[in-house]
Amino acid sequence: MSKNTSSVSEKTLKVLFLFSKHKSLTINQIVDLTEMNISSVYRIINTLRNQEFIMLNNERDYILNPAVILPLYNKVNTDIRANIKPSLKRLANSLNASVFLSKDHKDNQIIIVEKEDGPGNLRWVESIGFTYNIPTGTAGKTHLAYILKGMDEHERESYLENLKLVHYTDKSIVDLKILLEDIKEILINGYCITEGEHLEEVVGFSVPILNPNSGVCMYVLTLIRTSNEFNIEEKQKIIISMKEEASRIANYII
Repeated sequence: MSKNTSSVSEKTLKVLFLFSKHKSLTINQIVDLTEMNISSVYRIINTLRNQEFIMLNNERDYILNPAVILPLYNKVNTDIRANIKPSLKRLANSLNASVFLSKDHKDNQIIIVEKEDGPGNLRWVESIGFTYNIPTGTAGKTHLAYILKGMDEHERESYLENLKLVHYTDKSIVDLKILLEDIKEILINGYCITEGEHLEEVVGFSVPILNPNSGVCMYVLTLIRTSNEFNIEEKQKIIISMKEEASRIANYII
């Protein structure tokens, strides 16, 4: 591949990836976001339209074409799930716990994308595709930590204004100031531990799965046990094991 062809491909992908953050875009918006000249943007848009990756909506804005994108997304998602399953099984069996993988979803939610139950007494009843409101449980708090990390001050304030803190148990955090202190600790330590904040008598561990190149949180890996199955002396073993598997998953995904 020539250097020029490679450059065109990179620019095309750059434009396509904009639609992962924006539901619809105009030509001028794409020019502003990419800082490309308008002629280049028109050429790229025409290429993407010809390949049916994007289309015009009723407002004459450009949007992703679901007929093409959704099958592609489902294929990639299925491949990812198949390849991360061994990591979840190793954790579930070696640590005698239930584990699940989650990612950011729409409307301040996270969604479970894969799970594995261990031989212990606790079974995670929610199925793949189940959603939680952020910052529910250890997974929700971990997602929130890395969402806020990627925001500027204005975005952060706006996001927190709309955040709903729910009283699930007597240990649930409903004070924003306390929650933000926990968020700070999560980012410092690289993991989150909760006990009884979402479900009584349940201990949760979460670690982020970070893109090694950008540091962006792609997924969150979570392990849960009943309180009577948890021994504080196992804390470091659990965290180390989870971080090792998180690293394996990250290397596969990218």
